[in-house]
Amino acid sequence: MKNKYIVMLAIGGIAGFASAQMPNPDFENWTNVVKNTPAGWTCFGLNKKVTGIKGGNAVRLQSDPKQQSGPGAVIYGNPDQNFSGGIAYSGRPDSAVGFFKIHMEAGDTAWYLVFLKHKGQFLSQNIFPLYGNDTSVFRRLAFAIPYSDTGLSDTLIIGVSSTNPNNRKLQSVVFADSLQLITGSNKYAVPNGGFELWGTSSWDDLQGWYNSNAEYPNVLQKPVTKSTDRVYGSYAARITNVDLGGGVYGYGYILAGRQGNDGPLPGFPVSGKDSMLYVNYKFYAQGDTMNIGILMYENGNMVGNGFLRQWVSIPTYTQAAIPIAYIPNYSGTPDSAAVFCAAFVGGGKPHGPSILTVDGFQLNTPLNAIRDMKKLNWELFPNPAQSTLYIKGDFIPAKTLLNIYDLSGKCVLHCQSLEFANGILQLDISKLNSGLYFLNATQDSEVGNWQFVIEK
Repeated sequence: MKNKYIVMLAIGGIAGFASAQMPNPDFENWTNVVKNTPAGWTCFGLNKKVTGIKGGNAVRLQSDPKQQSGPGAVIYGNPDQNFSGGIAYSGRPDSAVGFFKIHMEAGDTAWYLVFLKHKGQFLSQNIFPLYGNDTSVFRRLAFAIPYSDTGLSDTLIIGVSSTNPNNRKLQSVVFADSLQLITGSNKYAVPNGGFELWGTSSWDDLQGWYNSNAEYPNVLQKPVTKSTDRVYGSYAARITNVDLGGGVYGYGYILAGRQGNDGPLPGFPVSGKDSMLYVNYKFYAQGDTMNIGILMYENGNMVGNGFLRQWVSIPTYTQAAIPIAYIPNYSGTPDSAAVFCAAFVGGGKPHGPSILTVDGFQLNTPLNAIRDMKKLNWELFPNPAQSTLYIKGDFIPAKTLLNIYDLSGKCVLHCQSLEFANGILQLDISKLNSGLYFLNATQDSEVGNWQFVIEK
C-alpha cells in the first residue's frame, strides 16, 4: 500500500461520435448504494463480513475489478506517500499477530502492514508478507517488529491488503481476524481488530463512472455527490476532496473508464477521430489545481489525449473546449476512450477541500455554450527539441499554466510561475528523456494542446 491506490494521471478530423456512447455524460443517472464496512477502518476494494475463527466475524478482502490498480484492504491511517493519520497507541510491541486465511494468485503476496510513529517520525516500518493457498482454516501468523529508533510510539498505522499493490492480482483473497500487538506477555487488541463491529453507509453513486466514494466509508460528506446546481437536466456532478483530519484530504475524482496499474484504461467505445471535448464546469480552488482529461485509445494503446487544468476559482459555469491531440503521423481510428475529472492535480495528493462541479460532456459539438474557451495560438520551436523548448505567443504570466505529458499520460513537467521575455518563454526540458511529449496550456479562458519530440 505504499503507492496510492488510485493513480490519477495529470492526464485530426471531426468524427461522427455520438455522445450517448459516453456513459451518463450529463450526470442524470444515480443509484443509491448501501455498503457494510468494519467500523473504524478505512476500506478499499471489496470487503465482506464472514465467519471468524471462533464463530464471530472476520473480514474478507479482494480487489475490485472496476479499480484494477487497488487491492482490497482495510487500514487505520491514510495510505498516502507518508502514511499519515492512524490511531493513538503508546507502546513498543515485540510482534504483530493475526489470524488469516489466504488464497494468492501465482507470484502474488499480500501485506500485513504495521507502522509505529512518535511525534510524526517513524520508529518502525513493516510490510509483512502473507502468502499461501489455503482458505479452509485460519492460521495464526506472528511477525517480529524491528525498530530504527528508541522510545515509545504514540501512533499506530496498521492494515491488511489482499494483494501486493505493486502487482495487483484481482483474484487473490485474504480473510483476516483478531489483529493484535504483543509486548512480552501483554496483548493489545487492535480496535475492532476482530472485525466484530460493522456499520452501514449509503450514498448516491454516479452511474457509468468509477469514483472515490467507496474509498471513504466513514466520512459524512462523500467526495462525489449529485448537485442541483446544474446546466442541463436535473443534476450535475459535484467532486470534492474530503477532509480526513490532520490536514489530510481524500481524493475527489470520477473516471469514465477503468483504473489500471499505470493510469486509466479504456472505458467506453468510440467510432472516430474526435477533435474536441466540451464540458461545463465551475471550480472552487482551495490550494489545488483541478484536472479534466480525455484519453483516446486504439487496441488498448493511447493514441491521443487532451487536458484542462485550472488553479484559480471559477465561480460560475464556464464551457471549456478541450482540444484532443494525436501522436504524430497517426492515421488510424480510435476505438475507445476514457474521461476523468479530479478536484486535485494528478500525480499528487489534494491540498484542500477544493470543489469541481461538472455537467454536460459532449464530443465535437458544444451543448448551448455558456462561454466558449478560445484556442491558444502559440508556436513551439525547435521541434524536435533537445534541452530547451521555446514557446512564442501572447502570454498572461499570472494566469498561465503549462503541463507536459509523456505517451503514458503521466505529467512529467508542471509549470505555474512562468517568466517571459519579448513574448517568448524558454522552457528547460533537459531532464526529460528522448521521445514524444504533449504540451497542455491553460491561460484564463484559452486552452491549447501541442505535441513535440525530444531528441538527444
